[in-house]
Amino acid sequence: SKAYESRTIIRDFSYNLLRNDRIGIVGHNGAGKSTLLRLFAGELSPDSGTVDIGTTVKIGHFSQEGRELDLNQRVYDFIHDIGDEVRTDEGTFTAKAMMERFLFPSDLQSVPIGRLSGGERRRLYLLSILMEAPNVLLLDEPTTALDVTIQAQILEMLKKLNRESGISMLFISHNLNVVRKLCRRVAVMQKGLLVEEGDTDQVFYHPRHPYTQKLIDAIPTRKRKEERHD
Repeated sequence: SKAYESRTIIRDFSYNLLRNDRIGIVGHNGAGKSTLLRLFAGELSPDSGTVDIGTTVKIGHFSQEGRELDLNQRVYDFIHDIGDEVRTDEGTFTAKAMMERFLFPSDLQSVPIGRLSGGERRRLYLLSILMEAPNVLLLDEPTTALDVTIQAQILEMLKKLNRESGISMLFISHNLNVVRKLCRRVAVMQKGLLVEEGDTDQVFYHPRHPYTQKLIDAIPTRKRKEERHD
């Protein structure tokens, strides 16, 4: 459990994250989603209980606060300073190859970070985390406030990375349709408690808990019929 100023945020939460998982964590503001990721990342310590992440697990955390960037530094120099290469199940990729995968062509690699758009900076932040070769990726609202085209690009990159590298992902988003498109499983939090968990289709189309049903009912009807791709 975890409390702030005598208010309990996380209550008796137990969850097993498997290799290659893509888990979406959903719930209203104040449900404890971001606090949960910070506990997993080791940025917070639980007041009771333990967070067991194993000795071989390396965690990357994409937080809402982002990473401090030198706006005068070139994109390529920023990534190269973090690492020369990254290893995945598919093979070893140089920093330059990874930048091209994340839609940073040669001409964009040479520009100062300050000249990047908001979506480009978001991709750069994500790439900088991946260059540190985590095997668990915690994603707190990585596509918020981005237009649908950039949002779709980032989701496809994450799914491709998951398939190729086996990296596990815990994903938070207020946009339930984004969660449905990306995640294989969904965990529903209400006031710090895990109230429902299951395969994405089961949770979205056959919710068991009344709170989950309220979340699903709030999705615009025309959006519910969009296909989810693995």
